[in-house]
Amino acid sequence: MHVLKLMGPAMIGAAVLLGGCATGPDVTMPGPEQIQQRKAEAVALMGKGGRLAERGDTEGAIEAYQQAVVLDRSLGAAWNNLGELMLREERYADAVGAFTAAADADPADPRPVYNAALAYQRIGWAADAYDQYTRALERDENFLPALRGAVRSGEMLSKADPVLAEQVRRAMLLETDATWRSYLERQRFRIEAGMDATLRDANG
Repeated sequence: MHVLKLMGPAMIGAAVLLGGCATGPDVTMPGPEQIQQRKAEAVALMGKGGRLAERGDTEGAIEAYQQAVVLDRSLGAAWNNLGELMLREERYADAVGAFTAAADADPADPRPVYNAALAYQRIGWAADAYDQYTRALERDENFLPALRGAVRSGEMLSKADPVLAEQVRRAMLLETDATWRSYLERQRFRIEAGMDATLRDANG
């Protein structure tokens, strides 16, 4: 099993961007023209990262994305792409750090939160995965990948409550894949039976 060591935001930034090396504060404040230039360079580096990833140069792509977010931390797409590459390389702590930065950069986008949930799920942390899937659904209640993930994590946790029941119901309304619909139907029965058993126990 892979062990995911979580870090605070400052430590995450150092590990992802600088390989853990500490630097002193930048005392020079860039002007508007410099800021625009840095943003343009960051976008160019993000494009470079995408091209390198398509060619299979994962390390080169990671480096390009890291350089991009150093120049412009607000590039949520660059953070998310960086996280996906690190997830592929099983660098789970770095991946979660990148997805967290992506989620902060774009508070409306459910995808980086969903991706963080995937990282947790892949190392068997079902409770953390479920929490992240639910956070993604707070951003978009109809984001089907997060609904699927929530239901699967809920099954791993033997969870049976009204929140998960609603997530299954919503997923079934959106799902078009026959295999997934069959799975969701089985989960609906499991959750309802679990809720009924809890109610009987409560009533003695």
